[in-house]
Amino acid sequence: MDVRNTSFTFYNSQVAFNCLLKAFCIGKQDRVLIPAYTDSFIPLTIYHTAADPEYADIDPQNYNSLLSHYTEAYERMKSNGTASFLTAVLIHHAYGSPNPDTDKIVAWAKDKGLLVIEYCTYGPQLSQNGKPLGTSGDGAFFTFGVQGIAQVNNPKYQNIMSAMETVAPPPTKTESLSLATTLFIQQLLLRSRHCRLASQLFIKSNQLFDINHWDTQLEATPRNLFRGIGYIQRKVSTYYANRFDTIVNSKIQLAAYYSELLRARGLPVYNYEADSILSAYPVRLKNKQECLALAKAAGFELGQGWDYPLYSNSDDSLLPNAHAAAKEVVCLPLHEQITQPDAEKLINFLDSLQKGTIGGIMPEFPLQSSYKIPHVSELLERISKAAPSIRKIPWFS
Repeated sequence: MDVRNTSFTFYNSQVAFNCLLKAFCIGKQDRVLIPAYTDSFIPLTIYHTAADPEYADIDPQNYNSLLSHYTEAYERMKSNGTASFLTAVLIHHAYGSPNPDTDKIVAWAKDKGLLVIEYCTYGPQLSQNGKPLGTSGDGAFFTFGVQGIAQVNNPKYQNIMSAMETVAPPPTKTESLSLATTLFIQQLLLRSRHCRLASQLFIKSNQLFDINHWDTQLEATPRNLFRGIGYIQRKVSTYYANRFDTIVNSKIQLAAYYSELLRARGLPVYNYEADSILSAYPVRLKNKQECLALAKAAGFELGQGWDYPLYSNSDDSLLPNAHAAAKEVVCLPLHEQITQPDAEKLINFLDSLQKGTIGGIMPEFPLQSSYKIPHVSELLERISKAAPSIRKIPWFS
């Protein structure tokens, strides 16, 4: 990957996004139009710059905000008098599936004098209509390995981004040690299907202590939002780059297998572009919370997707598809440790849940009694209540 001229590396994708906003001089009184179904760090980072996010609804099938949703949101802003403050538009290629209206949205935004930022999971590796993903707008950001990359397509801002990268402070020794420990234990636990839930709980505990993540916080410190990358991250990303084809092939094959299994059982199938590299496989379920609770008890690895309200003071009727997705979508894992038998058991679990026969398969998965996961969860809940006090300890800050 050549990042010498137009791309710059940062601590993670959140930091890269923050630096793009700074490069584009987005700040007080500015508005940024974003999809209403996206990662929580997107609006939090915008708030951190003193700007305000505005929300566009999504397509219920591919979870991307299409041109019609952006124009609808823009008309809503015109009616309440905030359209004149709109500065930028964010295009999120949800779950790694390219937004089919990217070129149309870019043309619409440019016509109104708006900046365009793309949020890509695998930017340089995907293309759409022969054009590499992440190159249509003024800038883009994505994750590669354990670091974030900000890509600048508008020459006007390249020098600014380059300067920002050179002054970004590298991780401290404590941060580097915690990152190395997290990666080591995570990979160790992922080797066993029965330990993956423990790995998720371990990562959650790191989030509570704010060691490597900040996206669950209401307020982020400048340190969280402006860091360079360190030696360990470069080494991990080099390892990731060397194995990229293997990782991608595994994701593609597993996603296709999920689709085959879901279709055979009459469950919702995610219709994604054939050349997509999915970060997770979303499935809509009417009983999402029950499914997540039973999956946790049975030891299945199942993600909750983006299930939080990004828009606390908005009318649900304005963003119906985004609200529905937040309440219904769960995510199937796509990492290398998931085998085809694992995938079959996971889909059988979802099928049994939908048919009301879940009790019949529970005895096959004694993770609850063997690993005492509920006890660990209870402990983490207690720790989370004490987290504000714990963060005051210098080692955790």
